[in-house]
Amino acid sequence: MKRTTIMKYTLAALLPMMAACQDEWDEHYGRTNPLASPESLWEAMKADANLSNFVQLAENTGYNYQFNGDQMFTVFAPTNDCLSLSDIDSLTAAYNEQKARKIKDNDNSIIKQFLQNHIAMYNQSALPTGDSVQMTMLNGKYGYLADGTINGVKCLTSNQLYRNGILFTVGDKLPYFANVSESFGIDNELDSVAAFFDKFNVYEFNASQSVPGEIVDGKTVYLDSVMNLSNVMFNELGLINREDSNYWMVVPVDKEWKRLYEEYRTYYNYDNTVPKRDSMQDIMAHKAILQGAIFNMNQQPSPQDSLLSTTYSKWNYRYYKCLSPYAPGGVLDGVSETTCSNGRMFKTDQWNIDKRTTFFQEIKIEAENSFYQDSVAKCKEPVSIRSVATTNPFYGKVSGNTFVEIEPLNIIVTPLIRYTIPNVLSNIGYDIYAVFAPATAADTLATDTLPLRVEFSIQYNDQDGRLVNPIDMVNDEGSKVYETRPNVVDTILVASDYKIPTCSYNTNEPQVRLTVEANRGSAKQYTRTLRLDCIILKPHEEDETGTPNE
Repeated sequence: MKRTTIMKYTLAALLPMMAACQDEWDEHYGRTNPLASPESLWEAMKADANLSNFVQLAENTGYNYQFNGDQMFTVFAPTNDCLSLSDIDSLTAAYNEQKARKIKDNDNSIIKQFLQNHIAMYNQSALPTGDSVQMTMLNGKYGYLADGTINGVKCLTSNQLYRNGILFTVGDKLPYFANVSESFGIDNELDSVAAFFDKFNVYEFNASQSVPGEIVDGKTVYLDSVMNLSNVMFNELGLINREDSNYWMVVPVDKEWKRLYEEYRTYYNYDNTVPKRDSMQDIMAHKAILQGAIFNMNQQPSPQDSLLSTTYSKWNYRYYKCLSPYAPGGVLDGVSETTCSNGRMFKTDQWNIDKRTTFFQEIKIEAENSFYQDSVAKCKEPVSIRSVATTNPFYGKVSGNTFVEIEPLNIIVTPLIRYTIPNVLSNIGYDIYAVFAPATAADTLATDTLPLRVEFSIQYNDQDGRLVNPIDMVNDEGSKVYETRPNVVDTILVASDYKIPTCSYNTNEPQVRLTVEANRGSAKQYTRTLRLDCIILKPHEEDETGTPNE
């Protein structure tokens, strides 16, 4: 369902970036001025026939109570010349429609985008010098009062001081400057993105802002309970709803959003034993679209050259980076730009954010990391961890300058080690590599300098959650036996463009296992000691000819 909007917004070029006032609200309760009229703001507005329509809207929405208490406000009331009775009928109908959908008043667009947009917190006076006065409106937006205008709208009367605030009258409705999260909620081509975020809206009770009453049966009964709207997706992806922020966001139109979802959902095919697999697939596919699309502009060293997204790869501990965003084919190429109150929104019908720069990332397992060592067999235990000295010629060539060494238990067996591989996506091609270190990387005087014959097998969960039997990997010659080169750090391509039918991304249970086992061979020609540096699953590229970067 489309969100109700009041008007089409013409966004000003001025982007408010100054910090919000930090005074405590309670410090302004009951603050009076001996020169003020004893009337309240509400009494003054009701007495002005030219403000009758604005007064009528406040009564229709039950918002008139705000103007008759002790809290200090500055009101910029539009006159009847710019706020007609037909406007009031339309706004009231929209308010009632949202109220029927259980939308809280502070999140009702008529309250937030219109009434609160014409009310500032505390007493705000126009300065005789004409200098700008920054203020925070009740809806959290910033207002600028200068040279007889408020946000560019002419003030007809100014600085009328009353018991609980100051009254201005204005010659037009004040424009509402949508923030990034609101901007795609008022665009008919962006319904799908808006609907995704809306699913995570929840109201939470705020005790500190609520008015406590008596204590009954040991529990406080609140006279006025304040419920705040929260959304976990903003916390995860980017605080694009915050007025005190500066965000850019690339947003796909509905057709492109749906196309991306149909592709990406195949990468999150969880097996049938994963709790709430369908909802996980849905959420993860949608998040995958947006993971590289939001940018905190307060953290961009050089936005013309590259943009760092707000989210990052927890596996690689690095932010997603979009290079040359303005170049042909870049993330900002061909977009339609909208200036927002807290940044910019870029609408596009052609998605230029490559999945290889966001969610489809390289997976790297350091072989010495015992957390991923599922099991070892036919070897001396515990397995040894070898370090590469700074004086060793292989220093800097072995990942992390450490590797694991697995020696056979005796002269007739071949040792093996099995690793669990986390966060593997389904139905998407990986190039699988195993990197081996030479004995001399740990000891330059080592005598075990023979090559290694090695075999690999992989296991994963089928759709029913059952672990399939080990599948032997086969090299380019059709053999399951691979051979390392001696006296070098050797990278072996175990499999190219290998696809796994089920997804293990963001699950706690290991679902993909890779076994590395030494192969029998002549003891005079081959070593049977496994010296494993790391295992890498790298996104497959059709034109790739090299080996992964270490």
